[in-house]
Order: sequence, then C-alpha cells, then structure tokens
Amino acid sequence: MTKRFLSLSLALILAVGLAVQASAAMRAPSATPSISFSGSTATCTVIARGDPGDSITITAKVMNRGRCLYTWPMSGTGRVVLTKTIPVSSGQTYTLTADVTIDGEKIPTMSVSKTCP
Repeated sequence: MTKRFLSLSLALILAVGLAVQASAAMRAPSATPSISFSGSTATCTVIARGDPGDSITITAKVMNRGRCLYTWPMSGTGRVVLTKTIPVSSGQTYTLTADVTIDGEKIPTMSVSKTCP
C-alpha cells in the first residue's frame, strides 16, 4: 500500500511539474510588426503580448529611404495593439520597426519592410 501511494505521489508531482513548464513556455513575451497596403494608405500594426498584468511599452517607427517618417509610443498591460494608418507612395519601400519592453525586459527589436504596389 505504501509503495502504491509513493508511486502515485511521484507520478502526480511529475505531471504537475510538466504542466507548469509547458504553461511557462507558452507565455513567452512577443512582439509582431506588420504593414499592409490599400491604395495610397498603409496600415502599420504592432502587437505585443506578455502575461496578464505585464507592463508593455511600444515605440513604433516608420522609415522610408533612411528617414524616420513617423514615431508612435503606446503602453498598456497584458496585450497591446498599436495600429496607425499613413499615406504612402507606390513603388516606395517602408520599414516598420518596433522597440518593445515587456515587464522591464527589452524584446529584441523587430522590423518588417514592404514595398507599396
């Protein structure tokens, strides 16, 4: 009886430990910038995700030919979505860069470049 109880206890401890590790891995902080075009307008979006209650700060920049055209700051908690529209010119390449800090941890700078059709 004692051996059976000990075996079940160890199995339960292992299962709980694996579940905690799996849930921690799924909550890794992330940031994703994107640009989409519609005619002469671009929609610039940055989505930053942390754990619920995590403090999030975003600074997004739009660059064209080495010049910073726009800079937007935004902050919030848990999940922050920054979306802005800007006028663009056909044939020009635009780069959206996102500097993100989640709960005091700076996420590596993310960027995306696209050419307006």
